[in-house]
Amino acid sequence: HDRHLPDAVADRCRALCRALDLELAGLDLRFGADGRWYCWEANTSPAYSTFDGPDRAIAGAIADHLAGG
Repeated sequence: HDRHLPDAVADRCRALCRALDLELAGLDLRFGADGRWYCWEANTSPAYSTFDGPDRAIAGAIADHLAGG
């Protein structure tokens, strides 16, 4: 698997966050041997900094969002 999250799965993740009324969330996903994506949990306080690069793109996007941008 190429690790690309299909658009349909991304849409379902966003729908889950909306249903849970989570503006910011970290979803733990796994791609199963059966070819399906699984969501293990929705974190209300995700450790996004673990995945943010040197450009701090994730931190910047969160700051922009919180600032109303």
